[in-house]
Amino acid sequence: MRAPFTVYNASAGAGKTYSLVRQYLKLCLAQDEASSFMHILAITFTKKAAQEMKQRLLKQLFLLSNYPKLDPQGLDYCHTLAEELEVAPEKLAYRAQNSLKRILHNYSAFSVSTIDSFTNRLIRSFSRDLKLSSNYQVELEDQLILEEAIDRMLSELQANSDHTKVLLRFVEGQLNDGNSTNYKNILLDTARQLFKEKAQPYLQQLEELSTADFLKIEKELSKRLKQIETGQKKLAQDAISWGEERGMHVKCFSRGTLWNRTLGMTTGFGFFTETSLHPVLEAGQNLYAKNAAPADKALMDLYQEDFKVQILGIHQYLADHYEEYLYIKSTLKSLYGLAVLKEIALQLEVVKEESNRIPIGEFNKIISDNLRGQPAPFLYEKLGDRFQHFFIDEFQDTSTLQWLNLVPLINNSLAEGGSSAMIVGDAKQSIYRFRNGEVQLFIDLYNNVEDSNRFAGQELYPRETINLDSNFRSHKNIVSFNNQLFESLANNFSDEKFRRIYSESGQIACAKDGGYVEVRFLEKDDYQKSQFEHIASTIKDSLARGFKQSDICILVGANAQGRAIARFLLQNEDSLDLPEGEYLKLLSVDSLNIGASAEVKAMVSFLNMLENPKDYSIRKDWLLLSYEIFGQHIDRHEYFKIHGRQELSLETAFLEEQIPGFNFQNWDGLDLLQKVYRLIHQLDLKLENDPYLQLLIDQVDDFIRRESPLAESFIEWWYEKGQSESVQMPQELDAIQVMSIHKSKGLEFPVVIAAFSAGALINKKHREKLWLQLPAKESFKELPVSLVNLLTPHKDASGYLNQYLKDLDEEDKLMLLDTINRYYVAYTRAEKELYIFSAHEQSDNADGKYWQSLLYQQLQPEQEGFYSFGEKLHLDGKLTDSENLKSPDNFSVRPWQEVIAVLSSAPKNWEQSGKAARLRGNQVHQLLSQIKQSTDLEFALKNAQNKGWFSSEELNEIRDLVLQVLEHSELKNLFSAQAEVLNERSILIPGANRKVPDRVVLIDGKAFIIDYKTGERQEEHRQQVEEYAHLIEEAGFTVAEKMLLYLNEELVLEKF
Repeated sequence: MRAPFTVYNASAGAGKTYSLVRQYLKLCLAQDEASSFMHILAITFTKKAAQEMKQRLLKQLFLLSNYPKLDPQGLDYCHTLAEELEVAPEKLAYRAQNSLKRILHNYSAFSVSTIDSFTNRLIRSFSRDLKLSSNYQVELEDQLILEEAIDRMLSELQANSDHTKVLLRFVEGQLNDGNSTNYKNILLDTARQLFKEKAQPYLQQLEELSTADFLKIEKELSKRLKQIETGQKKLAQDAISWGEERGMHVKCFSRGTLWNRTLGMTTGFGFFTETSLHPVLEAGQNLYAKNAAPADKALMDLYQEDFKVQILGIHQYLADHYEEYLYIKSTLKSLYGLAVLKEIALQLEVVKEESNRIPIGEFNKIISDNLRGQPAPFLYEKLGDRFQHFFIDEFQDTSTLQWLNLVPLINNSLAEGGSSAMIVGDAKQSIYRFRNGEVQLFIDLYNNVEDSNRFAGQELYPRETINLDSNFRSHKNIVSFNNQLFESLANNFSDEKFRRIYSESGQIACAKDGGYVEVRFLEKDDYQKSQFEHIASTIKDSLARGFKQSDICILVGANAQGRAIARFLLQNEDSLDLPEGEYLKLLSVDSLNIGASAEVKAMVSFLNMLENPKDYSIRKDWLLLSYEIFGQHIDRHEYFKIHGRQELSLETAFLEEQIPGFNFQNWDGLDLLQKVYRLIHQLDLKLENDPYLQLLIDQVDDFIRRESPLAESFIEWWYEKGQSESVQMPQELDAIQVMSIHKSKGLEFPVVIAAFSAGALINKKHREKLWLQLPAKESFKELPVSLVNLLTPHKDASGYLNQYLKDLDEEDKLMLLDTINRYYVAYTRAEKELYIFSAHEQSDNADGKYWQSLLYQQLQPEQEGFYSFGEKLHLDGKLTDSENLKSPDNFSVRPWQEVIAVLSSAPKNWEQSGKAARLRGNQVHQLLSQIKQSTDLEFALKNAQNKGWFSSEELNEIRDLVLQVLEHSELKNLFSAQAEVLNERSILIPGANRKVPDRVVLIDGKAFIIDYKTGERQEEHRQQVEEYAHLIEEAGFTVAEKMLLYLNEELVLEKF
């Protein structure tokens, strides 16, 4: 009889989903009652996983309901399940059919969901008790609501206020530390702490502190830091002065180390080496060398014991104060961040209240603070369901609050009997610590030391641990490789519980024999380029041996690496030697980011340059691209120097020289979409082959329709949100996938390429910031807790530290587990072939151990830089017709405006009377919008004819009509070369639509307004021009004349 609470320790490929589904079906089909599923709660951690589990359950129910019309595999599944349930297969099919029907008719009661969906459901049930609006909105993207809180905080800043001082000092400190150059990203990164579970009890201890308090604390801590430094400096100065007064000098001391170290402390904080301190601490030891001069020996014999006393005084001072000193330094680096974080938290509450939203990151805290103490029957009554069975998948990524919020429901059900709980996890696949995942929970449950099933020393119900140690995913050689590699890494853990995770990680291979593993250790020189080339070579070889593109997945540790790989492959598609008719397809959720495209960034940078010509910092991306196109003949630095601060008029003149047909005078007449098209086309950027540029076109088009036609607005939106969008392709597409290791968890691929498998096991320069209870010292009386980035202490200072080293060691242990877990997840995704591209072995140093070193030491490759195990597979079989997709022929891309003529001013009615005349008038109107002076006529006619505005047969008639306008005695001067002309230029009105006069001419500071019309005169025409005149006068111009020109068969000019 199995225990009611089972813990499944399921390594990669162990068939945990199969086990979960089978166990669910056994509970669902154990009796004739078709509604059993309503009492089962299954929880996963992503929407995709929840959907997949639902689909798998429904698929299996459908299969069972079709007994006996099943294939041999289906019959076997049905027979074994029926045997376990002790029912006839026909009976099982009947139950499956009824359960399937009941689920489909009561789908909302089919409780397979994410943990967030369940907690949202729980909160909504208690919305009145929690004093929440019943129609509150769930903010799925925590970042969005945090950005609003930050914007609100920034908008309320006042000059010279405490808030402003703190914010400026914080941002300046972050910039000096080499963090992001975008101040909003810095603030956003800090604000994310508000949704970290571990931060909550610490944030509560800071609630009473004001911004002024933080400034006061900073002053006091800085003063205390100076006192500690001064105290040591004085002790060292006293010791040196005392020795010098008695004739001591560096040569009196063995190797001079003790004297030099003490001397160094007179000018800055320092430490003694263990070797130099040894003769001080050991009685009877001399401070001088055996071969010291007799006079020096005599001097030292006389005074060295007294000198030792002074050195011991410095040593004791360090023991008493250095740990406090380090905590103060670490705290001072993050103190302003705490003050800013507290201010963002206040603004967040305002945003939540005003917008009636709850960020998803707060769900677990709300339940923990308000509902966890409620009796389980009350919770069930509110939910409307009573769950008897619980399934929790990916438990190693569960947070502490998520677990504690579920415990009352689970314990209540299990205590009443007839219920069960099943959790599935793998500590080796815990890679979401940054999202509150707590691996220790699973380790404690697995070892049955977690005490949630105990009360007053009594066990409420027993637990049982089941190891799923088979691997049904990977071929035998890949399983053997991973077993050998990761079991050998166990000794790198100083923590026994982590060591056991990997020392007992071996799996039994249950998939096919064979499989291939290849590891390459690439030299530092051209490391990135070498990675790219080997990836391309591996893809080419795999495709040649019969694998499809969708069989291949490239895994990376950072999104930037994935973007670089994707770009290289797209740019070097020819090197893959794809069969005729095929083309490279890349599918990526997080790597094909539009903000990674140099061409797209250059387009946006160019638009930004036009809007803000005096802000030279925004030209960088444009200069990078323009140099590649135009600047190869001169030094890059010189090109940037010339064009980086060049006047806009000179820069556009340069482009007109370089690009045939580029006329910047016509630029202002284009709308935003036309501008982007025109720039792409004239720079010959091959829009048809660049998905990044295609997405940019879509973004511009969508933004114009959704928000605004203004370039300035689009640029602001793009830098805030647009640049994070990704080029995506259909999931079913036969495409190579490029994804992060984190996104790959739970997936499997025939061929896995683990790129950039190298780096420090513990990146000491990028430790996570930790919330700490500060030492019970007078220094921290006003600040009991802090968010700190622990500094690595001096290598000679460890003897002076206690708690600080414990805090540091705890974080380093977790970082080591995070790193090795990421590589475990990556290497266990492979089914048939695994390729690992690492760096050349790097010796361990003060910065710690390196993954590539561990790999090299474990594998000991016989061939320099190369290791392989097993044989490559050669697949038979040809692609099906649906898989053998042909690439489209190259196509040329032109703006639709150049291909399709659109009638911009359609008749108000479509009756024939007067239609031809109005149409002709509109054609003349369109043509006049392209003419600034009379000499532009022939060019405008040719351009209009090319665009299909009228046929060649209509050319002469149109020319005559336009000439009547250009040569009109009262209009001629308005089409002269001396006039400054604004054709169809928008006038923006705050809070209203834009107004667009047809033609405004400026002569000697006076404005002449012309508006073209067709048809009969109407009073509203005059009112419209009057409105234009009023707006132009508000802009500071004097309106000399207002004119209406009716473009009918006979021209009519009306002045007023």
